[in-house]
Amino acid sequence: MKKVLVVSYYFPPIAASGSMRILGFCRYLCHHGWTPRVLSTTPDSVYPRQGEDPGLSELLPGSVEVDRVRHANPLQCLIRLRDKLVQLARPQQEYMHPNYQLGKKSRSGQTGRLSALKHFILDWAFSFPDPQCLWFRPAVNRVARLHKKEFPDIVLATCSPGTGLLVGRALARRFGVPFVADLRDPWVGIHMCDTFTSSLLVPRARRLERLVFAEATRVIVNTEELRLKYSAMYPEYASKFVTITNGFDGEAFESAINFANGPDYPRLELSHFGTVYGHRSPFPLLKALSELVQENEVGKDRLRLRFVGKWEVLDDGCEALACHLEKQGILRREPLLPRAICLRQMAQSKALLVLQPLYPLQIPAKLYDYIGSGRPVVVIGGEGATANLVQRHALGTCCPNQVSAIKTLLRRLVTTEISCQPPSTPDNARFDYRHLTGELAKVLNDVCFEKPRLS
Repeated sequence: MKKVLVVSYYFPPIAASGSMRILGFCRYLCHHGWTPRVLSTTPDSVYPRQGEDPGLSELLPGSVEVDRVRHANPLQCLIRLRDKLVQLARPQQEYMHPNYQLGKKSRSGQTGRLSALKHFILDWAFSFPDPQCLWFRPAVNRVARLHKKEFPDIVLATCSPGTGLLVGRALARRFGVPFVADLRDPWVGIHMCDTFTSSLLVPRARRLERLVFAEATRVIVNTEELRLKYSAMYPEYASKFVTITNGFDGEAFESAINFANGPDYPRLELSHFGTVYGHRSPFPLLKALSELVQENEVGKDRLRLRFVGKWEVLDDGCEALACHLEKQGILRREPLLPRAICLRQMAQSKALLVLQPLYPLQIPAKLYDYIGSGRPVVVIGGEGATANLVQRHALGTCCPNQVSAIKTLLRRLVTTEISCQPPSTPDNARFDYRHLTGELAKVLNDVCFEKPRLS
């Protein structure tokens, strides 16, 4: 059996979406001649904070060794202290959902050279290339001490965070083996530069991405659209980019689907599983639904939205709409559930909801779990890669992230002008990690026959 060192900042029992892809691969690599060893962080030091699900760790074969390395994060400790103080000062009469989190104050009003210098120092010291950067040194030091007989044949590092790629590159150099980069999300060159408060760091971040791609023997991305984009941005490395999509765990869904009895729904319920955050705000959806309620076109007996997971929307207007719809029984927000229960509930759902605006090169990982559940999908936004996948495999329906378009879609769903029937696509098995791991193993096998690109 050949050995692969897998560098993944997020890994079970950390219940982040970033854990699922690598978990899927590690479950089945041994069936393809590879023994994985995983380098990750600890649940108590992971940033941002994530829930834990011990059941995920139980899915790993006993042969998979996991090195968990803590790291410090002094800047985030200060931010958490500040946010606690802000919450204590917030008027008690203002209602907030338990999962609602306060965001940072906008820095747009801070101007001048002193402010720019402060942001530059903070980013350089604590957040470059990302807030997980202080994991780099302890992670490298932990594994660099391996005895020569334990050296891997390949190092596979996954991003995000980008720090994971830097750890993987450093360890591949240390062991003198090939380095393979796996991008679950686009890194610096496409959209990550807007995370820096100081624009002075953007050119350095771009150079760092180019350096990683130069040293990687392969760069795996998870959508064909992203492969084409990166190939155009880095034509000198175009031959390195390979697409291996995200997927679902077929074994887990077989038991989940067997557990779920055929549901009978008196109303249409759209269920969303996972964190709601950032640009994936449900505000246009909630606004459209609120207007339909005011126009007496829908009520709780005909339609309900259900959100299962963290609610991290930082918009007070969206929060007010959500509270209003909750009081009317048209919206429910529920806490994060263990993954096994989530899969069962997906398989029992009438229809599954995806919020995916502004990410034309990416497909949310939950969509592949939705595929595994066999239930129809309703996508709000999703222009580009997500819409292409839904349409190509007849998984459900998509509409733009605009209030008028969403209202039209909801009317058509409620009146059954659009039918919420399970997709009948015979090729869903291509997204099963049992199949996708075979694709990854082929890449690793091919790399073994090539000389590693080391500086």
